[in-house]
Amino acid sequence: MARVNIDKGIVSFIRRILNNMFTELYNKVNGVSDMGDIRASSLTLTGATPLTFEDTVYDDLQVSISTARLPTANTPTWENITLDGYTTKLLAFDTDDYVTLLIQTTHSTKLNTIIDNHIHWTLSSDDDGDEIQFQITGVGGGIGESFSSIGTIKSGDLVLSGNAGKHNLLDIGNIPSTNSTVSSCFIIDLKRIAPDDGNDSTELVYVIFNDCHVKIDTIGSAEETSKV
Repeated sequence: MARVNIDKGIVSFIRRILNNMFTELYNKVNGVSDMGDIRASSLTLTGATPLTFEDTVYDDLQVSISTARLPTANTPTWENITLDGYTTKLLAFDTDDYVTLLIQTTHSTKLNTIIDNHIHWTLSSDDDGDEIQFQITGVGGGIGESFSSIGTIKSGDLVLSGNAGKHNLLDIGNIPSTNSTVSSCFIIDLKRIAPDDGNDSTELVYVIFNDCHVKIDTIGSAEETSKV
């Protein structure tokens, strides 16, 4: 009998610990108390919006330049470039060269927010004092909606000085908030243009990647085609 009572006491003690742990976790997840740091080997959440971000969190929409559709005229070309002894081919843009890119938002992307488009690029040699500029044009729209123009979005003039062989980033600009549904799609032309002041560089610009910084407010979506 004494052994049975001891076993029951141990089980009761463990049950109280587990109940306290789950009660505390429930209160934290449901906003009853501050979440602080939660460490666990696994965590299962349920509900219409199982996990959302109250603070602003950014992520990339990556658009590989290698999948771009090339036009029949004003076409950038794949050119050799050597970076620290490593030779490869990158898509090289002269003035007026352009490509067409397809972008789709992720299910995590916050709806009706701007999409910050930019390129990662490099040069084979420096061209101190001269400048480059890029622009994007095209359309975008959510599922079930008509495509609408994003307008013409231009970067500022960028002076080429000390950029050769470096991983550089050029912010082109913000695509308007036409991402009204999950999996919103954008069809855009990325084009190198002459700088506004006419001080155009003769250097080829090697574009490594085009991508967009976006705000995300959920991990995935509650439904296949809807946030809720």
